[in-house]
Amino acid sequence: VCGDGIISTSEGCDDGGTTPGDGCDALCQIESGWSCGGEPSICGEVCGDGIISTSEGCDDGGTAPGDGCDALCETESGWICSGEPSLCASNPVPALGRWSSGILLLALIAIARSRYAGRRDARS
Repeated sequence: VCGDGIISTSEGCDDGGTTPGDGCDALCQIESGWSCGGEPSICGEVCGDGIISTSEGCDDGGTAPGDGCDALCETESGWICSGEPSLCASNPVPALGRWSSGILLLALIAIARSRYAGRRDARS
């Protein structure tokens, strides 16, 4: 009986419930991106299987660091990842934080003012 916490021959898992989305679905089969074991089954998301689970930011099918998607299936700094399995590429434009954006804006205003002042002085 699915949901009783005991794995029968037709079940891949049995966590004592029939709620999907926890690794063991309503038919007591292991859900994609999950691994389950024991009676009652304890399920956890699998990093490195190429399937993006709810707690993963990426999953490139491996767990090697330095390729954009780290061993915990989080996107590494300076990278962007998308798709399933995730394809990662070095991000050529770093994201600007709030302070960096403000400093950039002030620098652009200062450049614009100095150019405007230079044109005004040239006309005089």
